[in-house]
Amino acid sequence: MAISDLIYSPTGLPTLTGQLYEELQTYFELEAEVAGQTLLIDIAEPVGWDQVKLIHRRSKEYHGFTSEYLTSDIELTFDCPAGYSFINDRYEANGSDAEIIFRTGVIYQGEKHPEFESKLDLNLYQNENDQITCTALRKSVSEIINNRNDTQLDFLEAKDLDSNSIPPLVPETILLHSQAITEKFAASIKEPQEADLFKSKDGTLYIQFPTDEPSVTQIKESFGQPIGISELNPLETGNCLIKFAAGGLIDISLHFSLSWTFKMTPRRVGNIFNPKNITSYRLEAQILQKLTTGQVNTFSVGTPLTGAPNNKEVYIANYALDSYRTTLKVNNGDELYVLVKWSYEHNANDLRSSEGYVTVFDFGIDITAKTESASSTCQGFLVGNVLERAIQKMTGKSGLLRSNFYSLSGDEQAVAGCGANRIIASGALIRQTPIEKAKMPTSWKEVLDSLVAIDGIGVGWEQEEGFGETIRIEPREYFYQNKELLALDGVGEYKLEVAKEYLPNKLTVGYTKYQDEKETQLDEINGEHEYATPIRTNKLDLELRSKLIASGILIELTRRAQWKEDSTDSSTYDDEPFIIDVTGASAYSAHMIFVPEIFIPGTFDLVDTSRIVQVDSMVFGFTKGQTVVFSGVGANAGIYTLVEVGSISNQDGQYGYLLTLDRYLEHYDGIGEFYLPGTTLQALRDEPFKSVYGTVDSSSTYNLLLTPKRMMLANSSWLAGMGAYKPSDRPFKATRVRYNNTLRTVLKEEWLCERGDVDKLEVEEGADLELIRLGDPLFVPEWITFTCDMKVQQVRRLFNALRGLDEGSNYGYISVKNNQGKVVTGWPYEIEFDPTNGKANFKLLRRFEVLGFDLEQACADFANYTFDDWTAKYPGVSIERCRFNNFE
Repeated sequence: MAISDLIYSPTGLPTLTGQLYEELQTYFELEAEVAGQTLLIDIAEPVGWDQVKLIHRRSKEYHGFTSEYLTSDIELTFDCPAGYSFINDRYEANGSDAEIIFRTGVIYQGEKHPEFESKLDLNLYQNENDQITCTALRKSVSEIINNRNDTQLDFLEAKDLDSNSIPPLVPETILLHSQAITEKFAASIKEPQEADLFKSKDGTLYIQFPTDEPSVTQIKESFGQPIGISELNPLETGNCLIKFAAGGLIDISLHFSLSWTFKMTPRRVGNIFNPKNITSYRLEAQILQKLTTGQVNTFSVGTPLTGAPNNKEVYIANYALDSYRTTLKVNNGDELYVLVKWSYEHNANDLRSSEGYVTVFDFGIDITAKTESASSTCQGFLVGNVLERAIQKMTGKSGLLRSNFYSLSGDEQAVAGCGANRIIASGALIRQTPIEKAKMPTSWKEVLDSLVAIDGIGVGWEQEEGFGETIRIEPREYFYQNKELLALDGVGEYKLEVAKEYLPNKLTVGYTKYQDEKETQLDEINGEHEYATPIRTNKLDLELRSKLIASGILIELTRRAQWKEDSTDSSTYDDEPFIIDVTGASAYSAHMIFVPEIFIPGTFDLVDTSRIVQVDSMVFGFTKGQTVVFSGVGANAGIYTLVEVGSISNQDGQYGYLLTLDRYLEHYDGIGEFYLPGTTLQALRDEPFKSVYGTVDSSSTYNLLLTPKRMMLANSSWLAGMGAYKPSDRPFKATRVRYNNTLRTVLKEEWLCERGDVDKLEVEEGADLELIRLGDPLFVPEWITFTCDMKVQQVRRLFNALRGLDEGSNYGYISVKNNQGKVVTGWPYEIEFDPTNGKANFKLLRRFEVLGFDLEQACADFANYTFDDWTAKYPGVSIERCRFNNFE
């Protein structure tokens, strides 16, 4: 059977005919809805239709194909009476908004088989000499989306862009853990500083170290203080050095050197037998920790100075401490004070005045806090659902998305796609703003471009039999399949030229927003990298950057904002979209003691623990008011509300929680499990990895799979094509890494979603990346163009294969002989066909041929080959990589 015996509908459905296509009658018709009824009339071929060319183009951005469409803005003139009257009546009734469909096809056995339809654009309507001229627009969803792809969409609004109501987007409830963050505070002086206090009252004095010009202020709630002497206790005035917004461990390093002079003037001097003097004193450097309960923990720094001068004046020339280090456990809301306390006794009945003078010769303090906070939940949306929602917002239609990569397991596929277990949530949702008050604005293009950078995806418009136009989103390789689509011989005007647009000499990969301030930026793993590519002379930048934020630090800082006193106010990232790798929610296991024995510090009194459980784990953060489910704990199993949350340090120095529950308990000491009810997902930690080095705490780090270097690996086959003519050891050279350049990770062998990391070798964020690590290129940076004669049905079949309707050759390559008779292959990028003369123009991106051996290493083996020898042994495979290296 000749291919000419098939008719293809616009949805790709083939019909077998008993005669050649060229023998079938062509028809033209117009259609419109009037008063709820469909009007359909046959018309003569409009003037200009014979000038129409059919075009199929691959998107250079997204790699899939647009729907078949006409030469842009083709003008059609309807001069037959039926067509003229039909269009004119609709225009007079509805103006330029009139909906009129133009359709054409062939007739077989009395039945119409439509092949093309479009909407008439009456915005360019012209009526002259009983002829109406207007433009035919392709009637497709793709046109609607292309026109709206950069329009900002509020994904939480239950309306489409045409203000039609659509069902609300249903969120997932995700458990977010605390990512450990390292924050620092440092202050020192370069020259001595002095302070004094006159006419003070009788009593204790407090010397404040100069911390008002800190060199590092990463800890958010830090308050530098100038040097000073006060008779007011800082604990009462609240003049703390730091108020912690999150709990954790803090390391303090301190040194100082000062002189101190104190004088007192009694109201009565006394006599020689009973002088009024200072009888004793104590000068002591202290670190004070004020808990949220009001309790104060006092830590003496070094050795206090004491004395009994029996004089009205005390002069201490040098009170110094060369080095002091300590580690404290702090909780959210704790306050930290660092000072020197002066206390003394005298034998005077009353003082007229007292004076204090301090000179600080040397001072330095360094505080490093590894802070964590309570776990929390947020509402977010699976990436696949966000993509589907965007399409619905733009078109008003649902069910158009097709994506194995972003789909969960179910009826359609046995396992979840490698991009399915991710959620997108705005900063407002992360800090638990009610969903009805939150927004999540972004555009279709911003989401797609972000996923191209993160996952190396492609987007194409397909046709589905019985359904119509759909949108396919898969990894880029889906649109470049190793199937021969067509083999051509004897083509004309063959030409090969360099595809310079695919030869960048600079690559920027990562994220547009990340922790770019000094605060904790060195811990930032999902920032931005820059590389010099293997290309040397073609000045061109390539950006693979995501507007979806993956920074675990920004996720954590945004999450912690919910516990601030002004948490109802707006936050910096409220309207920004975040992306978070997730996995199925599961229970946490830990050693627990229900009704533990706890004594009040400093006494032998037992605390009433009839409603307390001790949880020896800090992996999960609890917060007051949470609902928690306990299981495997005997009679205590059930759902509880947390009335109070405290912390405890056990005998091994490990920290845990003391939870006061809402009802009485029975004693239990052993392993149990707990989880938050209603959560369906939880953030992924380091579960996919065999090893992780270079983070503060890998077990609490977000989005380790989404780092810039792993983004490069996800785009590996495309990046490798840019260096197709380069030696395999030529690197993408790291020229700037923001910020963590020490992170090294190795995936577990059993982790199936390697995203370009096929060999699962160590990935080092700050290192260069050699071409050999990227694997085989998808293409060679060369364009192949030529012309050939084709029949309409051959072109239709080609178009169908490039929109997913020909299972045997979908998205395949085309083989063609060049001017020397050598077979080369390429990926179709543009096909333009003129039905009036059967001429087709092709533009292919050259396909990389896989040899099965390392060509660079094997070049010497072919030194004596002639061109004919090579093509006979390796037909269709390029030898140029052995012969020259001209793509510098």
